[in-house]
Amino acid sequence: MMSAPRVVLHPEVPEDLLAIIEYLAARSPEAADRFERALPGALADITRFPGAGSLRIFKDPRLAGIRTWRVPKFKKYLIFYRPIEDGINVLAVLHGARDVEAALHSRG
Repeated sequence: MMSAPRVVLHPEVPEDLLAIIEYLAARSPEAADRFERALPGALADITRFPGAGSLRIFKDPRLAGIRTWRVPKFKKYLIFYRPIEDGINVLAVLHGARDVEAALHSRG
């Protein structure tokens, strides 16, 4: 019997999510709720097809192999992850307009 793929979250990911939800909730509580509901499905999609996300190229070699996946219905919010042997390692969930390389620098 094959075990389900696992999702490993970087310790800062919960802070990313809280900041996004607080930002959305201040503007639209409904949008914040939709974001919270969309995230588990997005993570499930990635674990099923970890190579489906877009490969990102960064100057910092420690960030090699990072891929992105959009949170459904929130196209500007991206999940940054690396495929691992038995699932995915989520490094961050960020708005795409941020300086992503700088944000990922300490997480690579």
